[in-house]
Order: sequence, then structure tokens, then C-alpha cells
Amino acid sequence: MGASDRAPLDVARAQAVLRPDEIAVAFFLDEPNSVRWVMSHEHAVMDRVAGRAEIESSTTAELGELLFVGLTTAEGRPMVIIRDGALERVPFDALQVQGRPLGERHPLSYATSIDAFVQMRGSPTPPSSTAELWLAIALSLGALIVTAAKLRRSA
Repeated sequence: MGASDRAPLDVARAQAVLRPDEIAVAFFLDEPNSVRWVMSHEHAVMDRVAGRAEIESSTTAELGELLFVGLTTAEGRPMVIIRDGALERVPFDALQVQGRPLGERHPLSYATSIDAFVQMRGSPTPPSSTAELWLAIALSLGALIVTAAKLRRSA
């Protein structure tokens, strides 16, 4: 399954948890081209950018232009970068985009995947019955007890 095969379903979920002024840029490394999704609360656009090998062999100086080619965004708008593969080690705030570091153009935050971003931002679905509510409470208490026991052992 290529990167473009897995992205469309996740995009709608990411859009749902984006703040109104925020944009997210998600990269999926692949060959011969990688996929870049640019999302706001209202819009999502998919573009093809350089392939995985070219991205992975690029210097930091070149990478900003490879990843953000053709992308214009409003200055100062918060941006969530959703990284894939080798991009998880890239200092996006230092990448040169249109002659300036990306971190000077936008407040940046990061996620390792769209799923992680949605889980971090999304609110849990409320239980639909009393039994589900009690089960959720019991599971939460169980997790709390296990965590407390592990902390006690490590102290």
C-alpha cells in the first residue's frame, strides 16, 4: 500500500480536530513521489513532492524548498507538521522556506502521524450507556492502579 492509498481517510479526521486558524501539513514518504497533504479546518489539498530517496539524501538547506515547493501560507498562522519516516529527525523550524526559517514564519507543533494527532486533540466519544460508563471508569482506575504500582517499584 502506497502513501496515497492510506491518506484520504485520515485527512477528514485531522481536519475535524484542527483549530480554526491552524493548518496541518502531513508528509508521507514514498517513491517515485512522496505525498504532502495541506489541511485547514475547511480545506484539504494533496500534492506530490520529491520521492523518499531524494528527500532522505537532501541537506537541511535543500529540504525546505523540496518539501514546501509551491506552498504559500499566511504568515503567523499556527502549523502542525505531521512527519513520516526520516522526517521525524528533521528540525522543521530551521528549514528555509521562501528565504526564511519556517519557525520564524509559523508557530510550529509536531505529530508523528495523523492518528497520533487526532488522538492527542480528539475528545473521546462519550459512553452511550451506563454499563459503558462504568466500564470506562473501571478501566481508567485499573490503569491508574498499574501506573501507581510501577512508580512505587521504580522509586
